Amino acid sequence: MNDLCMKTKSFSNTAFIHSLAFFSGFVTLLLEIAGSRVIAPYYGSGLVVWTSVISMTIISLALGWLAGGYLSDKKNPLSVSLTACIVAGIWMSTLPWISQKLLEVSLTLPTIAGALTSFFAITGPVLICMGMLGPATLKIATSHLNVLGLSAGKIYLFSAAGSVLGTWITGFFLLPNLGTSNTIFTGAILLYLISGIGLLLRKHLRTMTFVAIIAATTSMITKPRTRDFLTPISQIEIEGLYGKIHLIDNFGRKKIYVNGILQGQSVIGSHDLQPLDLVKSGDLTELLPHLNPGVKDVLIIGVGMGTHGVLFSKHPYNLNVTYVDIDKSLVNLVNHSIQKIPPTIIGDGRRVLLTNNKKYDAIVLDAFMGESAPPHMCSKEFFQLVKQRLNPEGVFVCHHIGDPNGIATSSLYKTIGQSFDHVHTLVGGGVHRIRMIYFFASNKDMGVEQFIHLEMSHILGSNTLFEVDPTPGEIFTDDKCRFEEMQREDMKLWRQITRSQVSE
Repeated sequence: MNDLCMKTKSFSNTAFIHSLAFFSGFVTLLLEIAGSRVIAPYYGSGLVVWTSVISMTIISLALGWLAGGYLSDKKNPLSVSLTACIVAGIWMSTLPWISQKLLEVSLTLPTIAGALTSFFAITGPVLICMGMLGPATLKIATSHLNVLGLSAGKIYLFSAAGSVLGTWITGFFLLPNLGTSNTIFTGAILLYLISGIGLLLRKHLRTMTFVAIIAATTSMITKPRTRDFLTPISQIEIEGLYGKIHLIDNFGRKKIYVNGILQGQSVIGSHDLQPLDLVKSGDLTELLPHLNPGVKDVLIIGVGMGTHGVLFSKHPYNLNVTYVDIDKSLVNLVNHSIQKIPPTIIGDGRRVLLTNNKKYDAIVLDAFMGESAPPHMCSKEFFQLVKQRLNPEGVFVCHHIGDPNGIATSSLYKTIGQSFDHVHTLVGGGVHRIRMIYFFASNKDMGVEQFIHLEMSHILGSNTLFEVDPTPGEIFTDDKCRFEEMQREDMKLWRQITRSQVSE
């Protein structure tokens, strides 16, 4: 009987230790992915953020491994493990409340330093605690030196399994369906749960009750209110592929933000739009059918508000418009809460062009990964692919946000010029040095200068047609594209300008 009890107890302890290793991996990857969403409204979602996320995760785990090893030699390793889980759970429960304050403080730093320090300040305490579980669980699991290798292998196996499952569940289910804050709460609940099981096995009922009270209290205090995006309210918030999507409706004037960055806005009521209304507002994409009167079939990469497609589809333009957008959540939001848009292919714009051999009279690149175009759609190879999908006299329009005199603008102009004989740069609306820039490219002469000066002079200013100096620019390729790096300071300013307009 005693032998049976000992075996049962040993099995329970072993299963619990492996569960600790599993959930440490699960929560680590959950927080790494969700944490990138937390800092995205302040630092974007590009290379700088992901470099900061990966490096600070490794540093935090390394500090946790060191601290966990030291404490496990000084104290009971099971107590170390349970304490680490409880502390991490409490910190995760408060993140939606404290993260914004930490991020606002970090804005005083340069972009790279701010991204590094803010991610570490927000996620570091939890990731350090998760790192502590590695040496602590290994010490518990190792009863004899002759099985040290096998014990370590099992710990690493369960931790890796948790990491993989945490990545899949977070990326494919939790974030799209629950949003960032509730995903982080899910991680906190898992830590409270595993802590409670451990305390129950050790018969620490008082401590377990205390943990339950802490878990309930922090969740009640910090749990954000959520809204259904189909409800007719002034602000709608949903989780998209690249982060939080806000739709702001201010007395009929609607704006869409992704991670606090303006993605599109209505000029006036969608059904009341008239020809050249967009041009008058500074959106020069509408000049496309004027510069190429024979255009009929148009592919637009990037839905935004859906305004271009709706306007081009009706009289007097009557164009056949097809949209491509990778974010299904954004497309659904526009269709349900703003306006019905032309047929939309859900997928990456470059992949759609690769797999679709159809020829178009015009292709418009209006896709933004937060504040700038995705780098894989800024390369010479991409523009050559666009050229292949255009009819011989087709027109390519590329929308860019930045400084007309900046090196990023110069490089885009130079790179597009590798594929097209004629490239013209038009500058629309904007704030400070950050402007809406439109490249019109074709292998035929579109007569842009004459059209702007003779037919659009009553609407467009004399500075609309901009002469870009390609000399300082680089040719972007798939192998080397420094677009994000060149845009870093401009996009920091653009985020500061637009983020203040979002109701938090």
